[in-house]
Amino acid sequence: MSSIRRNLIWSIVGGLALLTIIFTVSVYVFASNYLLRHFDSALLIKARAISALVEQEPVGQFHSEFTEDDIPEFVSRNAPHYFEIRMEDGTVLQKSSTLKTNLPDVKPEPGEPEEFDIILNGKPGRAVAVSFYPLIEIGEKRYEPVGDQRKMATVIVARHRKQLDERIVTIMMLALGTVLVLPICSAILVIFSVKWGLRPLEELSTSLKQITSPYSMEEINPARATTETQPIIYQLNALLLRLREAFERERRFTSNASHELRTPLAEVRAAMEVALKWPSDSALMVNSCQTALEATRNMQHLIDMLLAVARADLDGIDLDLEPLDLQEVFEAAWEQLTLRAQRRSIDLAVTASEAFWVESNRVLTLSIAVNLLENAIEYSAPGSMLEVELLGSEYGSSAVVEVRNHAIHHLSPADLHNMFQALWRKEASRAAAADAASDELTHAGLGLALVQAYCQLLDVEITASQDTSGVVTVRLIFPRRLASQKDSATEQF
Repeated sequence: MSSIRRNLIWSIVGGLALLTIIFTVSVYVFASNYLLRHFDSALLIKARAISALVEQEPVGQFHSEFTEDDIPEFVSRNAPHYFEIRMEDGTVLQKSSTLKTNLPDVKPEPGEPEEFDIILNGKPGRAVAVSFYPLIEIGEKRYEPVGDQRKMATVIVARHRKQLDERIVTIMMLALGTVLVLPICSAILVIFSVKWGLRPLEELSTSLKQITSPYSMEEINPARATTETQPIIYQLNALLLRLREAFERERRFTSNASHELRTPLAEVRAAMEVALKWPSDSALMVNSCQTALEATRNMQHLIDMLLAVARADLDGIDLDLEPLDLQEVFEAAWEQLTLRAQRRSIDLAVTASEAFWVESNRVLTLSIAVNLLENAIEYSAPGSMLEVELLGSEYGSSAVVEVRNHAIHHLSPADLHNMFQALWRKEASRAAAADAASDELTHAGLGLALVQAYCQLLDVEITASQDTSGVVTVRLIFPRRLASQKDSATEQF
């Protein structure tokens, strides 16, 4: 399993180790070259100083005015310097008295010094060779040699490189120590830093582990959270809130479904027990069967509505959209509910300032209208008027429909929020339905849940409100408004 902690530690430590190696090697190479150049530069200065004291006489002989006592390093017992002056034909004009053997016969080009490693009296050393043309001295003046007088001489200055090698070795040991120690120290620092940096995630994990049941989903306190974890905590709290609401809806749904199914099941059982107790009474038998049949129809209606809500919650449903006249849809829905409305002496008034065409699914839109009007009929005061108003064009590309009815019961803001949940009914309505005679299918509290589910599928916004006079208004906002069916057909082609 991939670990953020392990990945961070390995990547940071590995990166630091690589950078340390590159930086240390670069410093070592730079320092070594610098010391070597400084070492050679000191030898070169002495070689040029000696070459300035070598002269040529008019007769062609060479002589040197340099003595070892002129430069203290050549007579020093501690890291002495050595020199040698050699003519072009290989003749040694002058050399250090302490030099046991001749230095290598090196003849660099004049003006181009040459540095090289040598063995001095059996020990490693470093030398610099400088070639030049000695000046001709006549009296107190010196002249550049010309023609056959141009004879080259070479000065070689050397010294043991023990001190140089010791310094280079010291730098190398420091570099190796840095390469070995710094990654280890970095690893320790990174481990503690990563552990400290990931502590908010561990605290968040501990808080989540304390959630052991749907009823212990307490919000996580973001007060001590870091800037990086606060958005996560806010999203988790929102998720926990949705989960709590979902579990609460499921619990309420299960409880309400049990309550709704208990009554028709009890009716069926009672009817069957009566029929079995007096099997010879044919009239009683028929009456019991009719009672059981009506209760079974009620259960079938309830189960069909539950299945419809469940199917509406599924994703991936293909919707066949077509141009619809909303006024015609609501009038068609009212025709299906005419008998129901007549029993409660409820009328419908549909008003529209213009034609309202939308692009939607006919079956789902008709079901939305039927369930909204059926719910309004069920909970409106007898003899009242239902109003369906299609609002004007000030809403631009949206079509707005408002369904208004005078409710029997006052609804609180919580009721308005819960009324679209499956099997929710205000307790007063539920008690009244339980006491009422069942000459028709009772309202199970699933219609508005189905409306909300279908609205989500059609991307229709739905809201509910109630004014002080008790009028409940359900507003539908259809997003795809069309000018007319003709214009829609033109757009499709």
